[in-house]
Amino acid sequence: ELARHTTRDQWYRDRTPDIDRIGVPVLVCGSFSDHNLHTRGSFEVFRRAGQARPERPRRWLYTHRGGKWATYYSTDAASIRARFFDRTLRDLDNGWDALPPVRLAVYESGPTPVAVTAESEWPPADLRMRRLFLDGMDGCLGDGPSRVTVQTGFAMNGPGLEWTWRIPEALDVIGPMSLRLHVSARAADDLTLFVGVRKIAEGAVVPFEGSYGFDRAWMSYGWQRVGFRDLDPDLTTDLHPVHTFERRVPIRPGEVIPVDIELREHATRFRAGEELRLVVRGRWVHSRNPVTGSFPAGYVRRRGGTAIIHTGPEHPSSLLLGHRHPTGSPGEPWLEKAP
Repeated sequence: ELARHTTRDQWYRDRTPDIDRIGVPVLVCGSFSDHNLHTRGSFEVFRRAGQARPERPRRWLYTHRGGKWATYYSTDAASIRARFFDRTLRDLDNGWDALPPVRLAVYESGPTPVAVTAESEWPPADLRMRRLFLDGMDGCLGDGPSRVTVQTGFAMNGPGLEWTWRIPEALDVIGPMSLRLHVSARAADDLTLFVGVRKIAEGAVVPFEGSYGFDRAWMSYGWQRVGFRDLDPDLTTDLHPVHTFERRVPIRPGEVIPVDIELREHATRFRAGEELRLVVRGRWVHSRNPVTGSFPAGYVRRRGGTAIIHTGPEHPSSLLLGHRHPTGSPGEPWLEKAP
């Protein structure tokens, strides 16, 4: 039955929870380490829960980049859940209401945070939005569009393309990111694009905790089938493109079209001189072996065709992200806000 419904039709809508109408307090365990499965849905619940209610229920977000099961069932997480339920179900006055809405954990590498902060909202209110433009000539990400129009292609089953931003100063890059690519296709009427962002330090890829226990994950991931590029105007924001998936629009020969791709939530610390590297491919960026790799649940591989990325003044392909100066400490200031 599922395979017969290739667009978001009434069958899908009937089975989609109306999270805008959630009417109870919510504590969300928001994982930066499960981009292949739960990350997007968890943060979407925090973003939208109860927003259709006349009086919106309170929401709290506990972020982490540890193993999802190890973190969720840890002693600390169990204690936090107990306090939440003691307040919301048993009506105990235990100081829970004084907690800020967001516990934000920031990572340099691996599953252990380098800093934890208490925030009033997600993404944090003090982020500086920065748009980095793809330069097809030198493979760099820069603050202004390239003056030269460039078309760079890659085969759907090939290694893809990369662009690099050298970090000018110590920064915490936080939140989802939004990539806008201007694309055309050769010998294909659709493209499936897989996008990853890697942190590079001392010439090596920095590993993070990922889905299914994969401990060599990149900083963030995203993917989009170009034929389903229509955006939902009510849910889309600059950092958070949301697609309708209600129809597939083929790419016409010679047509250059913009497509928006969300890269999943994260909170990553960079030191000056380290690099943020954007990777765009026509196939999943890791091995799909469940023992040595990291894999999406499944997708239709496109073995033929060429994707062409357009950059320059007429087609300013770009990556939008938020950052701020490093802040916080490895302690738990979020919990310390409660009496």
